[in-house]
Amino acid sequence: MTANILESFGSAWLITLLCGQKIRFNRIREIFALILAAAVLNFFTGLIGAGTAALSQTASFWNFLGLWWIGDGLGILIVTPLIVAWSDFKDFSFKKDWKWIVETTIFIVIWCIISWMIYDTNKTNSLLHPQPYFLYLLLIWGALRLGLKSITLALAAGFVIAVTSNTVIAVPLLWGGDTLPDRLILAQMFLGVASFAGLMMAASIEEKSSAEKSALQERERIKAMGDNIPNGMVYQIISGKDGGKHFEYVSAGVERINGVTAEEVLNDPMKLYGLTVKEDIDKLIAAEELALKEMKQFNHIFRIRKPDGQIRWMELSSSPSLLPDGRILWNGIQMDVTERMKTEEALRENEIIFSSFMEHSPVYVFFKDKNIRTLRLSRNYEQMLGMPLENALGKNMDELFPSDLAKSMVEDDKRILEKGKVVKTIEELAGKTYETTKFPVFIDGKPNMLAGFTLDITERKLTLDALKKSEENLNRAQSVAHIGSWYLDLLKNNLIWSDETYHIFSLPVGTPLTYELFLSCIFPEDREYVDKSWLAALAGAPYDIEHRILSGDNVKWVREQAEFEYDADGKKIGGIGTVQDITEIKHADEERKKLQEQLQQAMKMEAVGRLAGGIAHDFNNLLTAIQGNIEIAKMDLRPHDPQILHLDEAMNAVDSAVSLTRQLLTFSRKQVIEPKVLNLNDIINNLRKMLHRLIGENIKIQSILEDNLWSVKVDAGQFEQVIINLAINSRDAMPDGGKLIIETANVFIDDEYSKTHPPIQSGEYVLLQISDTGCGMSCEVKDHLFEPFFTTKPKGLGTGLGLATIFGIVRQAGGSIEVYSESGTGTAFKIYLPKFDEAAVRLKADGSETDLPGGKETILLVEDEGSVLKLALSILERLGYRVYSASSAEEALILAEGSRNPVDLLITDVVMPGMNGRELADKMVKIYPEIKILYTSGYPENVIAHHGMLDEGLNFIGKPYTMSTLAKKIREVIEKDSSS
Repeated sequence: MTANILESFGSAWLITLLCGQKIRFNRIREIFALILAAAVLNFFTGLIGAGTAALSQTASFWNFLGLWWIGDGLGILIVTPLIVAWSDFKDFSFKKDWKWIVETTIFIVIWCIISWMIYDTNKTNSLLHPQPYFLYLLLIWGALRLGLKSITLALAAGFVIAVTSNTVIAVPLLWGGDTLPDRLILAQMFLGVASFAGLMMAASIEEKSSAEKSALQERERIKAMGDNIPNGMVYQIISGKDGGKHFEYVSAGVERINGVTAEEVLNDPMKLYGLTVKEDIDKLIAAEELALKEMKQFNHIFRIRKPDGQIRWMELSSSPSLLPDGRILWNGIQMDVTERMKTEEALRENEIIFSSFMEHSPVYVFFKDKNIRTLRLSRNYEQMLGMPLENALGKNMDELFPSDLAKSMVEDDKRILEKGKVVKTIEELAGKTYETTKFPVFIDGKPNMLAGFTLDITERKLTLDALKKSEENLNRAQSVAHIGSWYLDLLKNNLIWSDETYHIFSLPVGTPLTYELFLSCIFPEDREYVDKSWLAALAGAPYDIEHRILSGDNVKWVREQAEFEYDADGKKIGGIGTVQDITEIKHADEERKKLQEQLQQAMKMEAVGRLAGGIAHDFNNLLTAIQGNIEIAKMDLRPHDPQILHLDEAMNAVDSAVSLTRQLLTFSRKQVIEPKVLNLNDIINNLRKMLHRLIGENIKIQSILEDNLWSVKVDAGQFEQVIINLAINSRDAMPDGGKLIIETANVFIDDEYSKTHPPIQSGEYVLLQISDTGCGMSCEVKDHLFEPFFTTKPKGLGTGLGLATIFGIVRQAGGSIEVYSESGTGTAFKIYLPKFDEAAVRLKADGSETDLPGGKETILLVEDEGSVLKLALSILERLGYRVYSASSAEEALILAEGSRNPVDLLITDVVMPGMNGRELADKMVKIYPEIKILYTSGYPENVIAHHGMLDEGLNFIGKPYTMSTLAKKIREVIEKDSSS
């Protein structure tokens, strides 16, 4: 058994060598290869077995060889197809193939029953007994119906039944056999014939089925290809032995290119053949007959006349092949090449035209290949080169021109071929001057050739040189004087500018000129004025005007003058004029006016500043006393006492007075500030809730803040006031709602920007931009925007100091403010603050106004205003401090020197008769080195602050102050690590 299996695998290997790797015994060739393999392999193994039997005298050599050879060959014939046919069992699906399984099972059962019945000792044994032949009929049915897998199973079952019947139970085949070897041989012959017949039948059927399937797939492939050819069709024609033809297949494209349907052609081939133009039929038949004779593909171009009368060009490509039945199959494709033929005809006509042009061209025309050899030359080159044209073709430049000129030509030609760009050159040859334009000729996207034309410009060059010299002198004079000239030919509508005119207007010299271009260069606000002036001049008015122009990124002032020329009838025929750049003159005038305005503004600011400073000290002292006493009075009343309402109204009036005084001081830059290194984003974030309350729900607030914003050095309180004031202005400009956008960014101001936006200087700045979508403002309003007491609000709703105060705050911080606005388009304020190279300190959120921190320290209070002194003394005592009070610096020194308790804190007014607060503090430090100082004033002048900036390291609280702010400031100063 093991030997049979090994022989089966050996035969499979041998068949693979003969028939290839993918063996499935579904081809007749593979069945014959199987029989050959079985015969070859078993002959050698039979020799070994028969020789062994003969030597041991157990059987005759020839009888054993025949029995072994046939038996093992039959085993291979049965087992090998079984192994191969079921090798793809993993792809077998019981769910999908259940019907086949049922039929195969029934077939095998019937097969086994009949197979068992043909082995019987009780019946007459004869080769003519019909019962075994029934199995052949059943085998043929199985091959036709069920295929190779079922046949291999049936043969294997028959083999098992035959071996069992003849060897185990000794029941012979109905064909007879007296001895066991005879019975085995007859059984092997029966099974061999059955195996051969069954396998051949199954292979034949599967081979035919596979061929039909392949033919169907090929037809579908051809059909898919044919139906998708836009200007062609695919067909199959079968030509019979009698010469008759019919279309086996024709694609849908036949209707697109021939005007007849596929169905018409399949029914009547003459529907297509009859379209061929009569003059082209014989050539087409001859080409087809030659291809048939040599059995090779042929290509042919011919014409057809479509049913609608159109003449179209067709290109036919077809190849014949011989079918098994002797007929000829033509596979072909027909394309509509009408457009291509038209193009080729046009090319032929163009060649005729081009050749005629090259013969008679007055211009020298040439073509060169990539090796810089002449391909074609116009006929006039014979005169230039002094040789027949035919002798000049195919030559390089060294063979045609002097060496220096040839070298220059070759360098230009190489540059054209390498870079693919046009080159213009001026060349001298034999005393003449030539102008040559060379350009690349692109083939397949690459500059593989070059061409060009040459003009004899000798006379023109002499004229131009003289004219150029004259123009250079004139242009030099105009450039020196910054005066350009122009000439207008009214008859030809032609305008000519001098070089200097182009320079004044910042246009490239030679730019094509039109009146529309000229107007586009005029400053927009001056265009109407210039246009009306020019139209008036054409009507007879003088033309002498000054206006602005757009010169690149700059704006220039020019003066234009013109005079007109007239013909004999008095009709204007032309005009000549000048354009003078008067920008510097205008700038000088504007600078003078600006200096005058700045001087007037400075004088106004100084006057307001003196007024504000003069009243601030005494006025703030009064407000401090009033405000403080109101607060104390409210503290002494019950929470719901009706008098509190009256006190609140009085406090509101005080707040308004405080705000007005502070705005006056800020505007005049005399408000004392405490600048700190801050991040503007912190100020904006701290104001978010307040802004939402102030602005209202109908206005959306959007913040766009730079993540890594640079630091600035400003007074936090003042810039909170800036943001709030601008936000309120935006709210008032958007009564129906809108959007308020607050942005911060790091920016760099270059020299160009600083020149056009004084007084800002170039450098690094932090930008704070507050913009809205409100009603905007007119240019007239913008011109007065930052002036004190200027307001567009109704009387009683605005003081006119808001934006003036903002202007003062920004300028005091070393910054600049710009405004962009137009009526109906919204407003944007841009504030630029200098970058400060230190880390920003974190802002602390304000505590509750009701927080009144106190202490037990000893405080020396010095105030020359009696009402303020009493108020401050009352507040400090309420806060728990031990207080010594004095109305002058001299009195304070006496108290300090005689005090039994060391003084922890000195609170002193700055401006006092006699010794001021700063001088008092210096003396107190000598008495109490650890003492801490807190200055207070309504207006400190320059004692502790210069130009409004508090001196570094000093502690200050401005008047008027509330109980809460005084209490917090005292704790802040006392709790510092070192004295100020």
